[in-house]
Amino acid sequence: MADNQERNAVEAGTLYLVSTPIGNLEDITLRALNVLNAVDVIACEDTRHSLKLLNHYEIKKRLVAYHSYNERNSSYGLVQLLEQGNSVAVISDGGTPCISDPGAVAVRACIDAGFPVVAVPGATALVPALVVSGMRTDTFHFFGFLSCKGGKRRHELEAMLDLDGTIVLYESTHRIFKLLADIEVVFPERQVCVCKEISKINEKVYRGLAAELQKEMEEDKNAGEYVVLIANYSPRKKEEQVSENNLGIGNYSDLAQLGYILGKNGAGILGVNPVHANRSDQPENASPYSPDSRMFFNYIYLDVTAVEEFKRSKEI
Repeated sequence: MADNQERNAVEAGTLYLVSTPIGNLEDITLRALNVLNAVDVIACEDTRHSLKLLNHYEIKKRLVAYHSYNERNSSYGLVQLLEQGNSVAVISDGGTPCISDPGAVAVRACIDAGFPVVAVPGATALVPALVVSGMRTDTFHFFGFLSCKGGKRRHELEAMLDLDGTIVLYESTHRIFKLLADIEVVFPERQVCVCKEISKINEKVYRGLAAELQKEMEEDKNAGEYVVLIANYSPRKKEEQVSENNLGIGNYSDLAQLGYILGKNGAGILGVNPVHANRSDQPENASPYSPDSRMFFNYIYLDVTAVEEFKRSKEI
């Protein structure tokens, strides 16, 4: 316990990037609360908005404004606070600083000035949206908010056409239908998932083609913030299964022979578990190629070398 407390101790002259809830105030980590309680100064995207969270958890600290309109000047002010030996936490209106929110300029300034920067992980909108979308999570491309200008936004989408994986975007309530209309033009056949107001009262998930979602969402009168995901990949083909047609296996005896070859070669197989013919309940004269060998196994992938040997054995 003591070691854990020591690792979590706030240090002077350090910038902390603290993730805060994107909706539900309970979506904050214990470490985040400890850091906010311990730092000397909290830099907020909007002090009035952040006070709701800080008052909820009875955190009383010196607050300074740090938003996109004064980011460069404020970053210089944060460096000065660190030079004076203060510890500083940066928070956004919700989520993780620097992810479609202010913070990146301050991080760069602090690094250039030689001060340590520590991230306190937590809430962010893109990860929950990605995992509930039903789309690929192994490869995804995050772009945040696209341009508010229609022509430029369309060009930005067109530049994503050759990407393979799930595309993740953010959009406001005022432009969500314009974005979906552009997606309909650029990605007409791709599945789209729209996650609205994640972790809030009006949270809702829509799935379908962009054209379908525009019609469905017209009935939703509640304003909100959106994460939009595009499945920009071809559906993966089901793994080709071994069959009588593609391996030339005509009967159980042939299957047993193939199993013997696979076992003999120690072939690289996933899911193959042959039962060898030297079991005590086998007849003494049982052939390892015969059904009497009782080599029952499940198969998923077969080693190509073993399959070719099997085919040659059939020709002899």
